[in-house]
Amino acid sequence: MTTTELHDLSIVELSRLVAGRKLSPVELVETLIRRVEDHDAQTRAFITPTFDLARRQAKAAEAEIVAGRHCWVGARAMPRSRHWTKVY
Repeated sequence: MTTTELHDLSIVELSRLVAGRKLSPVELVETLIRRVEDHDAQTRAFITPTFDLARRQAKAAEAEIVAGRHCWVGARAMPRSRHWTKVY
């Protein structure tokens, strides 16, 4: 997928790609960071970019998904427990 394709997708569509392991959280974050870096000089949309934090959170989310400790519901990762089931 190209940067343009990813930024045009809804959060629900992106969540489905992550849940289906067709897109990693790290790949998504890196792609969106590149887009911000490419356009922020014109838009000045970010006062304080927190790219390092986003990268750490993406790596942690990916580790949780790979370990099977989270399922994706809509746009939010939910910890697995006996009260939650996968919704894809």
